[in-house]
Amino acid sequence: SDHHMVQFYETESSLAEAVTRFLMPGLELGHPIVIIATPEHVEAFLSRFAIEGIDIGKARDSHQLILLDASDTLSRFMIGDLPDANRFKEAIGRVLEESRDRHGDLAVLAFGEMVDILWREGKTEAAVRLEQLWNELATLHSFRLYCAYAMNGFYKQTPAEFQAICAQHSRVIATEHSVQTGRSDAALLQQRSLALEAELKHHQQIQQALLQALDERRQAEEKLRITEQELREFFENAVVGLHWVGEDGKILWANQAELDLLGYSRDEYIGHHIGEFHVDAEVVEDILARLGRNETLLGYETRLRCKDGSIRHVLIDSNAYRQNGKFVHTRCFTRDITDRKQAEVAQLWLRAIVESADDAIISKTLEGIITSWNSGAERIFGYSAQEAIGKPVAILIPADHPNEEPEILKKLRAGERIDHYETQRVRKDGRIIDVSLSVSPIKDHRGRIVGASKIARDITERKRIEQERDQLLRSEMAARAEAEQARAEAENANRLKDEFLAVLSHELRTPLSPILGWANILGSRNDEESVRRGSEVIYRNAVLQKRLIDDLLDMSRILSGKMVIKNEAVDLTAVLHAAVDTVRAAAAAKAIILETDMDESARFITGDADRLQQVVWNLLSNSLKFTPVNGRVRLRLRKNQSNAEIIVEDTGEGISQEFLPRVFDRFCQADGGTARQHGGLD
Repeated sequence: SDHHMVQFYETESSLAEAVTRFLMPGLELGHPIVIIATPEHVEAFLSRFAIEGIDIGKARDSHQLILLDASDTLSRFMIGDLPDANRFKEAIGRVLEESRDRHGDLAVLAFGEMVDILWREGKTEAAVRLEQLWNELATLHSFRLYCAYAMNGFYKQTPAEFQAICAQHSRVIATEHSVQTGRSDAALLQQRSLALEAELKHHQQIQQALLQALDERRQAEEKLRITEQELREFFENAVVGLHWVGEDGKILWANQAELDLLGYSRDEYIGHHIGEFHVDAEVVEDILARLGRNETLLGYETRLRCKDGSIRHVLIDSNAYRQNGKFVHTRCFTRDITDRKQAEVAQLWLRAIVESADDAIISKTLEGIITSWNSGAERIFGYSAQEAIGKPVAILIPADHPNEEPEILKKLRAGERIDHYETQRVRKDGRIIDVSLSVSPIKDHRGRIVGASKIARDITERKRIEQERDQLLRSEMAARAEAEQARAEAENANRLKDEFLAVLSHELRTPLSPILGWANILGSRNDEESVRRGSEVIYRNAVLQKRLIDDLLDMSRILSGKMVIKNEAVDLTAVLHAAVDTVRAAAAAKAIILETDMDESARFITGDADRLQQVVWNLLSNSLKFTPVNGRVRLRLRKNQSNAEIIVEDTGEGISQEFLPRVFDRFCQADGGTARQHGGLD
């Protein structure tokens, strides 16, 4: 067959005319067309197509017409000065396969002049190798190739090089000049090639032409023999079962695919009546009768019995071969559809399962368009199948979930599966429901992801129960926490009460002991010094005890919320001096120097004079209590913007950094010897 032709041309117009003549029928019949040429030639071809009435834009938009730049395409598979076989198959084979896939089983018609570019560049070996690669590609893909060489590129070549090019083609077409003279194409090309060689004589040219003609005849006979052999091998090794049946119903011939399909050897099958292998006798009788009437059977479904007893479902395509009107034998193609029949049954089962499922089972395209909708989906979402199919799945997505579906589709395109994804969807009536989604990608027979299958389960009731349970758990935990807090507060209150009573007992007894001691002394002594000293001690400790009792009453008022704070004009320096006078005797007893530093600008404020004096007295008392003998305590008053600031400083050991956050807690004292030795309500 003319699957690989070569055209030698002398003028550009003759090339355009020849290529148009080759490609036009294919364009009109819908064949995919691939042109690999220089930009100048592409423009010339398109102009001629337009003149012939071809809609170039439509052909290109539908991918019927593919245009490739010859030089750019060459660069994709050339390594050095030679074409790479694998890169060539990838670059060209993929284009041919895609073109044919888009247009069914129509053969691809291709024109290429990449070999001419290589030949013009002096890359003779590369051009021959590229022609060979085209021939190898023809064993993998169905196409007809039309190559072209400018004749002026052969004037300086040897006959062997010219013959090497011609040998790679199933048909050689000479230049337009040779066609006009009516000479044999191959002979003329050979003569022109030899004529251009100055070293060859005229008689050698004639002899070479004759030898070539004989060689061409021998090659033609060999090609015919090979073609017949290939045809026999093609039928014998075809993947579809083939057999011939005589007029008497006996099998005359069967290929290996037919034998493999049923599991019989050639002797067990050929020579036997075809009815032995049909499950249904009436069917085989009908087939033979219709073929006898010269009918053609297409897609005739029947059942055949295999050697192992199994049944295969097949489709029969058959007609009768006749010579001079006499029936010779049938020509029957047997296509196994057992897997398809089983798949159909499985599909029916699956469809029944899908329709009876309580869950919503939906399929959609990768653009999110609904393609199937079961009864469960109707119950859950409220849309009928007629209302939902063809609509975007976004009709089920709540407005506050705008990015959810794009993310799901993105994962599906990447081949990911989504399991038990909990979210929300909106019903036809606008009600929002909780659902659990499982989404899987759907792949075609080539493994390409073409859509998605989604199972949606309504979990609204379950979520409601879970929320109620969680609310009960939270309430129970809150109640437990409150009870625990109340218990802790009660324990803390009892602890504080015990500490307070212990401190109170200690503080009240402290001044009582010297009072009782000196009272006994005064009862036994009458000297003035004892009376004076005893009176001072008793008075001082009685005052101290009164102050402790006042502190206790103040604490009680604070705890009960009955503490009253006055708000009146106060001379702060007078309050501070009174507080200093109160502790002066205690300072003198420990030889502590008591200093004051008063800023007169901070003298007058608004507040409660008695409470302020009490606060300052407590601060001074604590400083004196924790300042060692011969120490120093300093009371300062200064103005800080619009506020008065009272500062008590001492030379005692101070308060640790760890205890500072708790310094104002009730009845709380820092651990350590000093604090515990002194005790107190402060």
